[in-house]
Amino acid sequence: MATRDAADPVDILRHRGALAYARGEWHSGHVAFAALADAETRSTEAPFRAACCATLAGDSDSALRLLWQAVQRGFRERARLEADNDLTPLSSAAQWRQLVEATEENRTTYVESVDAELLQIFEADQTDRANWGQDIDWAVVADRDQQRHERVLRLAESGRLAAADDWYHAAMVMQHGHDLADFERAHLWAKRAATLDPNLRDAKWLAAAAKDRWLNHQGKPQRYGTQFEKNDRGEWTVSDVDPSVTDEERALWAVPPLAHAHAHAQAMNERQR
Repeated sequence: MATRDAADPVDILRHRGALAYARGEWHSGHVAFAALADAETRSTEAPFRAACCATLAGDSDSALRLLWQAVQRGFRERARLEADNDLTPLSSAAQWRQLVEATEENRTTYVESVDAELLQIFEADQTDRANWGQDIDWAVVADRDQQRHERVLRLAESGRLAAADDWYHAAMVMQHGHDLADFERAHLWAKRAATLDPNLRDAKWLAAAAKDRWLNHQGKPQRYGTQFEKNDRGEWTVSDVDPSVTDEERALWAVPPLAHAHAHAQAMNERQR
């Protein structure tokens, strides 16, 4: 199968950081995500994730510097900033309140360009998942997901999805639905977002992930390798993947090479031992 490892160093950094995080290798994650932030100069996610790793590695000074970098680039997820357990050690820092206020200012500016209610629903969805792999009451989250799902459908029916980010926000809520119609909407709406804004990498990835989830729930092989499951031994594995799909096609949808997905499953298993 074709690979993009040699041709796409940015993808390598992104997924090197993700693997390091999954393995609890905080210093390595900090280095990889910080390098990614240098390579993707518009990204807010790369410096944010680098800050999480730096905090967990005990390097608060670097973490604060990276958070400021994210904020200066437009990071606006105040709820995520305050809810992410990785960053809890920074909450007593003298700069923390300034970071929170600057993040809120970014959000206020951003709200003017999107549907504010859809953004609020999306942020609530993401905040509920901010500490994935830790103690999350999924029964409570499922109830909230259902409420968000119903409201987003009503907003979509009333024509409230306009900007690329509106479609992306709505698609993410549908991705956390529970049936094939939800996953199909997530796929189509994320594709719409990516068409409106080709630079919206998250929307491209979500379109692929929603397609994979739609296939998985029919007992069919996924295309891109975004979905994981536990086997009979309680080990994480990549769900069955269509072997005809190449890494070049994955890259078109901002999905890493398949080898990275398998490495990520292995890292998750290492952390739960």
